[in-house]
Parts: sequence; C-alpha cells; structure tokens
Amino acid sequence: MRTSSNEEQITLYSADANALAQPSAANLKNITMELLQYSKWKGEQRLIRVYDDKFLSIIEKNMKGAISYWINLTLLDAAASRQRTINWKFLLYSVCSVSLAATLSLIYSRTPGLVAPTYALITNVLLYTLGAIFFLSMLNRSKNSLVFYSSYGQIPIFEIAFNKPSKPQFRKFATELIARINNAKSNTYFSEPQILAAELNEHRRLRDEGVLSDEIYRYAKMNIFRHHKNPATPHH
Repeated sequence: MRTSSNEEQITLYSADANALAQPSAANLKNITMELLQYSKWKGEQRLIRVYDDKFLSIIEKNMKGAISYWINLTLLDAAASRQRTINWKFLLYSVCSVSLAATLSLIYSRTPGLVAPTYALITNVLLYTLGAIFFLSMLNRSKNSLVFYSSYGQIPIFEIAFNKPSKPQFRKFATELIARINNAKSNTYFSEPQILAAELNEHRRLRDEGVLSDEIYRYAKMNIFRHHKNPATPHH
C-alpha cells in the first residue's frame, strides 16, 4: 500500500526523534517517582515509575496476564481527564435482588404460615447473597480513574486508579506527574515535526505491542496527520 504524503514527510524526522521514543539503559538511571496500585479481589496491580523525570514506565498485571511499556513524558498531554463509569446493569440486579428479599420478608411476616420458616429463611439468604454478588460485580466493572492522553494523537495511554493506594499518595503522585510532564514539554529541544514523528512511532510501537488496538491507533494517526497538515490545529 502506498505511503501517504503526510506519513512520508513525518517519517523524515523519525531518526532524529528516536531519543524521544526509545529509552536505552543509559537513559534510565534514577527512579524519580513511583506509584504502586493494586486490588487483591480484582487480581490487578499497576506499577508506574518515572525515570530521570524523562521516561514513564507502566507495568500492569491482572488475571489475564501482564503488559509493560514505556513512553517519554514529552509525548503526553498534561491535561489528564477523570473518568467515572458505573455498571448500571449489575447495580440494578443488586437492587432488585435485595428489594425482592425485603418484600418477601415483609409478606412472610404479615402472613404467618404462608411458607415454612426454614424455606423463608433460605430464600432470603439466597437473595441477599445474590444481591451482594451483583454489587461486587458492579464495583469490579465500574471505573474511577485519572486518564492521561498522548499530546497530538489524543488517545488514552495509561490511567491511574483514583485515590489508590490512598488519597494523599494519589494526589501527590498525580500533581507531581502533571508538573513533570509540563516541565518536560517546556524544556524539550526537539522541534514540533520531530515530536510528531516520535509520537507517531510511539503509537505504532504500542499498537504492535498490543497496548493499543488498531482502531485507536488509526484515530491517533489521523489526529497527528491533521495537525501536521494544519499546525494551527489546537492541541494540549
């Protein structure tokens, strides 16, 4: 397939931008920030490290496996976004189960002898247990996190669970990380075309490593090309 003119032009800057996108052992000397988040009952763990206020390392583990990747702070958007989602389906199941148990308890109390006491007890225990299971499933499928995006591609790169492992630790890490992203962007000596090239390379690498889906990669690529064609396009 023929390479687009936008991609050909951006690719010209790729070699110069490798220092932005590909950390080597020589680049990684000191861990300047670190945050470990985990959920035992979800079987999830996330370790985020910043090396020399330049490169960000993300290691995520869950019951499906583990994934790790790097990105230069210069390529991130400091304007992180909080995302909160609730799995309403399981919440509804939980409320219905508990409501049914409460309704049956009221009926049984007002109609003695309607059913055997043992049967009534077993029914209520099962319904309340089912409600608790649905509620835990709702929590497991819901999300409350701070999401960081790529600067020009504007797609989510990584996220931090809100107020984990504690509210003070989360706030301190998030505030300092945002400050370091801004500092890295303001102190870079790379030109905008070089940064565009580096970000395109990073999105492609993350796609190849399975961090990004093909659909997300295409969206990021479209945004990068749009900005390359029209540098006046707003970005963060």
